[in-house]
Amino acid sequence: MDLWAREHYKAEDMDAWIPTPTGWSRFGDLNIGDYVFGPDGEPTRIIAQTPIFHDADCYEIEFDDGLSITVSGEHLWTVERRTRKRIPMAYNKPDPKRIYREQVTLSTREIAAHDHRPDNRLAIPVNEPLNLPEADLRIDPYVLGVWLGDGHSGGTRITASKADAGELAGILRARGIEVQSTSRESAVSMRLGSGKKGKRTSSELANELRRLKIYRHKAIPSVYLRASIEQRHALLQGLMDSDGTCNTRGTATFVNKN
Repeated sequence: MDLWAREHYKAEDMDAWIPTPTGWSRFGDLNIGDYVFGPDGEPTRIIAQTPIFHDADCYEIEFDDGLSITVSGEHLWTVERRTRKRIPMAYNKPDPKRIYREQVTLSTREIAAHDHRPDNRLAIPVNEPLNLPEADLRIDPYVLGVWLGDGHSGGTRITASKADAGELAGILRARGIEVQSTSRESAVSMRLGSGKKGKRTSSELANELRRLKIYRHKAIPSVYLRASIEQRHALLQGLMDSDGTCNTRGTATFVNKN
């Protein structure tokens, strides 16, 4: 698929699923002229194809998030590995004298022979976000994120702490959402509407949740996962502002039992 002239192929399982600008596609169904996503998140056109190999030595690669794929021994990977190389001409400067992580390109066969002790594991760089067009979303992605985090699954009510409720209500109103608040001893319960003046519109929002098939069954709808970077970012902000936290080291965490 790439580096054709040097015969460096991406031999991969024909049944592997590949993200494309139009959705997921089976690897074996891709053809010259089709588009897949590159590491930069941009659509990249396939310019060449190899024959199908039936006798390749195959390996299963498993990542730390549980995902696994099958590729040939000649599949090339750009990875980071541990090192202690000296930085040339750095001995008389206040800058660091060594580098402790370096980026190299290895074949699957070389990765299989690597020492994978916990302090010597290889790491693969995370790709840039997929650059997708803006989607037509009936519920504001930030609002959906807040509902997924702190909302009642069978209604349009969300519950937030008193410390967060005022700021959260202000953000929701700024996004055109009608907010009706009821204060309790330790929390604030807010009912969300669609923002139409003079109408009780929380039922309209509930109907949209039903249309997305997430009413009483919380999940992130696929249309939101394939929205633009800005829309996906807003969804993540809503999730983090409800059930997210950030510690003093800058580690962002989202926790939700659903």
